[in-house]
Amino acid sequence: MRGLECLRSESAFDEAALLDSVGGDLDFLSELVGLFLAACPTLLHQIRAALVVNDFAAIGRAARILKGSLRSFPVGQATQAAEALEIAACRQQSVAATQAFELLEKWIDCLASALAHLEGPLTRAC
Repeated sequence: MRGLECLRSESAFDEAALLDSVGGDLDFLSELVGLFLAACPTLLHQIRAALVVNDFAAIGRAARILKGSLRSFPVGQATQAAEALEIAACRQQSVAATQAFELLEKWIDCLASALAHLEGPLTRAC
């Protein structure tokens, strides 16, 4: 299951709430989505690489950035997963960090698919 279906099945994504969160400003929403989709792969790669060598400081930094980015969207479970990863990194718990990252990847994959799906209509609507 991908994109909106994935997020809807988990009661994690509300398109109306997303639009409301930016005051109905489609230009701003389009920019926000574009920035997130551009930055996300690099941050996930940084976390993945840091997990391999137990670089908890790098894991925590990237998780904190993702958590902040995720707060721009109505996706509480994804934000909670990023926070769990940040906490595990702070506590230097490699197993918990790996588990939190796997969950975070799932949520981000769903969110990125949903946002990519929305990006086209946003661009056309502007």
